[in-house]
Amino acid sequence: MEMNGQPWSSFHYYTKWSDGKRGSIEGTAYKVDPSSDEAKLKVKFYVPPFLPIIPVTCDYWVLYIDEDYQVALVGQPSRNYLWILSRESHIDDEIFNELVERAKSEGYDMS
Repeated sequence: MEMNGQPWSSFHYYTKWSDGKRGSIEGTAYKVDPSSDEAKLKVKFYVPPFLPIIPVTCDYWVLYIDEDYQVALVGQPSRNYLWILSRESHIDDEIFNELVERAKSEGYDMS
């Protein structure tokens, strides 16, 4: 996995909550083992975003990316947290259900 041709990548994450509120945060991701093909990342966020002096680092595993890079399944190794990511604001129900099944097969509790 290459991230902009470098061992790290900066990103800006946007979200829309179910109540309609929006949020965003900036971070930096880098591979845990640069020599590995596994997509196991350390992600560093600065909290709160307006005062970027307190870094929070988390483990993120990229479990699945579709061939067109439109949706992804990302989780933490503890299997306590999982994200279904999409470039679009809406995911087709069939694709969503497929991602849920993939998450279950990886040991995530989707109840």
